[in-house]
Amino acid sequence: MVILPVLIENKGIQIRSTDQLDELGFRDAAKWMREAEDLWNQHRGSKSNRMSLYESVNYQGKLTNQDISAPYLVLYNASGTDVSAALFARKSCVEPFFVDHKLYYYATRNRAEASYLVALLNSRTVNLLIKPFQSVGLQGERDIHKKVLELPIPLFDDREPEHVALARLGEEARKRAAKVVEEAKGRGWPGGLARRRAIVRQGLKDVLDQIDLAVKRLFGVGD
Repeated sequence: MVILPVLIENKGIQIRSTDQLDELGFRDAAKWMREAEDLWNQHRGSKSNRMSLYESVNYQGKLTNQDISAPYLVLYNASGTDVSAALFARKSCVEPFFVDHKLYYYATRNRAEASYLVALLNSRTVNLLIKPFQSVGLQGERDIHKKVLELPIPLFDDREPEHVALARLGEEARKRAAKVVEEAKGRGWPGGLARRRAIVRQGLKDVLDQIDLAVKRLFGVGD
């Protein structure tokens, strides 16, 4: 949970200064933001000397340009060895949800399109295709960022049987993953994220194999 100096209006997301928050009657929020401004001014680095707190929060419009009316988001990690994608339904969250800088997202009103993209991004084929272009650290490949966006991912078309089939596999994987997690928690859920992912992938091995075959056909690549 975070506090952001924004109002969600018909025109979208609007940044509001402390004075504007005061005028609108949000006095506690204005007080909190003044304290945040003071801390920012004291501790900001040399690269941020010319940038206000509000300009940093909304750097290049990455906050106010988010489409919070789209009911579905496809999320994937900016850093890491492999792509990990997820479908996020806004209705599952009581408070407004904003994407932070460590995630990339795609907003859509089409759940089938979201399931299609999540399945595709989580496939072994996509991870293998980006490996030669990832930076390498002590732990191996790292940093995903926009590497996956350089792949020839076809735009979702619900008239294409292969797209619809991949979307269905993505939805099946989502339901199965929820069940695997629930069962694993009952047996004692391990603490490490890598171990948790391994448990989920093992439980979904058959459907993940089907997804990978579908993605290979879509990309026209062999084994």
